[in-house]
Amino acid sequence: MSEFALTNREWHVMDFAVSRFPDAFLLGSYARDLHTHGLACLPLGRRTVDADFAVEVATEGNFSELVEGLTPLSGTGLCFTVDGFQLDLIPFGGIESEGIIEPQKGVTLDVTGMREAHEHTVRFALRDELVVRCPDLTALIVLKVIAWDYRQTSTTKDGEDLDLLLQATSSGEYEEEVWADEESGDLVGWQPHCIGPFRVGRRVPERYAPDVVARIRKIVDGDSAEAIVASLQIQPHFEELARERILAFASGIDHALEGRDS
Repeated sequence: MSEFALTNREWHVMDFAVSRFPDAFLLGSYARDLHTHGLACLPLGRRTVDADFAVEVATEGNFSELVEGLTPLSGTGLCFTVDGFQLDLIPFGGIESEGIIEPQKGVTLDVTGMREAHEHTVRFALRDELVVRCPDLTALIVLKVIAWDYRQTSTTKDGEDLDLLLQATSSGEYEEEVWADEESGDLVGWQPHCIGPFRVGRRVPERYAPDVVARIRKIVDGDSAEAIVASLQIQPHFEELARERILAFASGIDHALEGRDS
């Protein structure tokens, strides 16, 4: 894995989160970079100023017990500070209503796909005895699709992250898997940048409930794909590659669904 350098404060907050919440898993820009930079060897993406971890809880009371003693920051009720560094904790599980949580009145967050992400985590050894759990690349892509749908034009970072994650599916340590998958290669005409996204799309119906699959598929249809690409604000050539990656992901979902129906 490519070098994953962190500041002392970043190391400390990671150590703290892993020790305090052993069943939690890493999200956000750090999880993205573990895949896109650490494994896929792509350039580092834009880093946020907080560390995000997801924790499964049965009730709001359970979450309150988990964070007891932490120093809260104002806002959503999910943000805390550890040694001057922001730690965001995203609860999911028994507190959801149709995939939505409301940590404070009027503050909502879509956690659709978190349960499946929890079921499909991989472990990354960042340094001696510091191992973090992180969603695998497929789960992280689905979470980013959901995030884009929920926030859409309020931020450009979801589209940027999604494009980078889709690039990762065919790069670095993932590249060998791409060239070994002859069936997927044949189905997308052996376009290297499309095979990885197509393969990820094929996994979606295996992991997610039909209503979630239908939602994901709708998000990456032609019109939404155009909106995602437009948010990237990149040159036309790179726009076309980004568009083709998104549509290959959608095509992979369709192919898997057609296989189920046949």
